[in-house]
Amino acid sequence: MKLFSKKFSSCPYLDQELSGKLSQVGIVDLRTLRMYGSRNVFFKLKSRFPDINPDVILILEGAIRGINPKSLDRELQKELNDFIRMFS
Repeated sequence: MKLFSKKFSSCPYLDQELSGKLSQVGIVDLRTLRMYGSRNVFFKLKSRFPDINPDVILILEGAIRGINPKSLDRELQKELNDFIRMFS
């Protein structure tokens, strides 16, 4: 997967609020998000914002892949949901 700097404004499922939270944990662009991965970034967000919506991990993975989070493979969705259950 090619890594390149790309602003979050080009990711339709990352709203302004989530983009701001990402910036607060040091994730300032799509390239950085890809480098860290959805799980690590979710952990950073959860550490800083304990009440963050668990669906954010799906939004992050969708942004990394450039697709609608609802289009993620069901097995991957299950894997990511299992991951976030560790924080519940």
